[in-house]
Amino acid sequence: MTKEIKFILPVVVFLVFIVSGCVKKTPDTDTAVPAVAEAETIPQPAHPEGDFEYFEGEVMIIPPGETSWSSVDSETLLEEGTTVKTGPDSFARLYLDENKQIDMDEESSFEIKSKGEDSCIEMFYGAMRTRISGIDRDRVEIYTPVAVASVRGTDFAVIYEKEDLCEVEVYTGSIQLASAAQEETDFIPIEVNENFAASVRSAQAPEIIGEITDLRQLRWIHLDERMKTFNKLRKLRTVEASLRRQRGLLRAASQEEQSAIRQKIARLRTEQTALEREAQAHSDRLDEVSRRYAEIREEQALRRRQLIEQQREEIIQERLRKIEEERERRRRELED
Repeated sequence: MTKEIKFILPVVVFLVFIVSGCVKKTPDTDTAVPAVAEAETIPQPAHPEGDFEYFEGEVMIIPPGETSWSSVDSETLLEEGTTVKTGPDSFARLYLDENKQIDMDEESSFEIKSKGEDSCIEMFYGAMRTRISGIDRDRVEIYTPVAVASVRGTDFAVIYEKEDLCEVEVYTGSIQLASAAQEETDFIPIEVNENFAASVRSAQAPEIIGEITDLRQLRWIHLDERMKTFNKLRKLRTVEASLRRQRGLLRAASQEEQSAIRQKIARLRTEQTALEREAQAHSDRLDEVSRRYAEIREEQALRRRQLIEQQREEIIQERLRKIEEERERRRRELED
């Protein structure tokens, strides 16, 4: 072997090593689309860097040790002591951990008192649905001013929209429901089984309402449809952004590179078309559900107003009756 070959061979080996390292395959970031969990499952968060899979509208938190609200984003983490709230027409899906998923309806708020196998939440107002999975069936307790719901591995909702009334809906498994005044009274906790709803009024014993109605389920169907539509549109925006990048690359690419880029653009266009159809289908479904939900909420609000007016009229009539009785009593005293 000549001296020239002895000198060149190590150089060639070194260059081959460098090139092989440089061409190591990497993910195709231009076509990557965030994974979206279906509403019926209990997956890990779609955003590994944060605890919110979905948030829409005014969704805010107060981290522990702070005093002012801040908006959430895909990197927001939920620590013990964090307070979360949603505003009007605002919704969120978040995770306490990989086994505990919470859906927040609009105008809801709670504080995370503790996390882990035994989690504790103090609910201030609103409506939330909690899904708990996992082999160990972690335990969660949700406190409101009038009731305590204790669960281990189930799917249930807590609604606290009136100061003196807390309601629960159990969709899978069972929960234990107790009055917040249990320690000062003889009220006995009750077990609420799958497909049943129950309630607790302030300083009263818990009671079963009956089976969960379609009307009650519509609230969560509405939230699920909003989330699905939102996530499809998010996917669509990601694909559209990738298309714009690839078209920019195509203009600057050499003749040899253009073929691969055109193939990628074709795949993205196919994906874009499919996502547009899916997003439109979800949007149409959401419009239908939103219309029904709005009608029902308006009917409920009307019934509440009528009930308040009726109660007000009854109070007025009772006061007038007492005034008349007092007048009659005084008249008799004068006659005597």
